Amino acid sequence: MLIREEVIPHGDLGFFSHPLNFGDYVVKRYQGLVPEREVDELTNLHDSFIDDLRGIGVNIPPTDLKFISGGNGSYRIEIWQERLNPAGHAGERIKHRDRRDVLSTVHGILEDALLFIDSPLLGKRGFHPTTRNYVFKDDVPYYVDTFPPYGSNEQTKRLMIRHAPSLLMKGVMIAGQHWLDLYTQEYYNPSEMYSGIIASSCRLRPEYSPEIKELGRELLGNRTVAWKKEAVRIIMRTSRKPLKWRLKDWVIT
Repeated sequence: MLIREEVIPHGDLGFFSHPLNFGDYVVKRYQGLVPEREVDELTNLHDSFIDDLRGIGVNIPPTDLKFISGGNGSYRIEIWQERLNPAGHAGERIKHRDRRDVLSTVHGILEDALLFIDSPLLGKRGFHPTTRNYVFKDDVPYYVDTFPPYGSNEQTKRLMIRHAPSLLMKGVMIAGQHWLDLYTQEYYNPSEMYSGIIASSCRLRPEYSPEIKELGRELLGNRTVAWKKEAVRIIMRTSRKPLKWRLKDWVIT
């Protein structure tokens, strides 16, 4: 049986991959070569990232990391992941569903963020629970972005540079390595992580912004953690996309 490859619009399933649908799978192909000596280390980092997230209750569809020979003892990376219905993509649900489904979608992603923030993983590795990185199946959220696997901040930045989606993006990252923290802080800083979900959701459905922001505050409840005050401050400010993310969109597209 002939299985047809179908290219997925760049960025729909993450900035760094070049994804396509292949039968029952989404295949994400990445730029950059991995030397043979780093294959085992990267495999362990990727698999432990998935295991750790599943261990705290985050759903991830069946996912495999594959290394494809690139010649001269180096390898290209492919992620093979069970294909979920694209209509369940969180961004699409927020843009096109009714009020109840919009708030339910945001609620599901925020709950995953809190699972991570409340776990021992915070401070040990990163996580990026954004609307781009979720697909819902039967109203259950599934996190689909497993590469780069967020280890330490330094590991993440190194992988981001090596597997940048274009030479232009790679050049920008190398030239501005000290500025990469502006982007990666959302993967490690709980207030930035949490408020980022709310801000992106408000941009997708601005008519529901007051209710989305109220939902964000309600889920924080009576927490007395230090990051809560900063998260609420960010939630209440403008939902306009920050300049750093607009610049990233421009460079990639």
